[in-house]
Amino acid sequence: MNASPQNPIFGHRFFGGLEADARRHVNPDGSMGAIVAVSATIADGLTLLASIEIGPFASIGPHASIGHGVSIGADTSIGHGVSIGADTSIGHGVSIGNGASIGADTSIGHGVSISYGDWFISCGPQGSRNAMLTAVQTVGGLRWWVGCKHNITTEALRGMVEKTHGGTDHEADYHHVIAFVENHPARIRCERLRAEKTEVVQ
Repeated sequence: MNASPQNPIFGHRFFGGLEADARRHVNPDGSMGAIVAVSATIADGLTLLASIEIGPFASIGPHASIGHGVSIGADTSIGHGVSIGADTSIGHGVSIGNGASIGADTSIGHGVSISYGDWFISCGPQGSRNAMLTAVQTVGGLRWWVGCKHNITTEALRGMVEKTHGGTDHEADYHHVIAFVENHPARIRCERLRAEKTEVVQ
């Protein structure tokens, strides 16, 4: 999309406070849609509502469906056929794999990676820095993203919490969330289904 008098480039403060040059996405019907950073890459043929924001260096794949009021952070990759529900915030450096589905009113922290078939949950703010805590049941097991810690095991998260928040209310909060996630029926079903599929392949 080139700048034109009908679609000028302007400065914009994106989700997370990052400022960058932006313009309106031109939808296939010619209407002006989402606010998109000039450096972002959008697949041809997508309709993006005017209430959507897509940050610098983000990429949106073909056939993605993005709901009203969605904010997508910088350096985030949205794969082919991904569905994102309304009023969802996706942090910086996130990867949403082809065909994955993210529900409405969801908040995904920075650096999270979600693939098709993964179960995930985000909650927060959490800890002394008010970070989002995201847990993902991946093919490789249960992984966590919080603050600058990405893709860590439950054991590593417990160690970090004990070292950083030992004896505080924050430690109790983290342990409560960990227990909730570990015992969540949908996560357990996802883990079981993935294990069954792995056995069939072997």
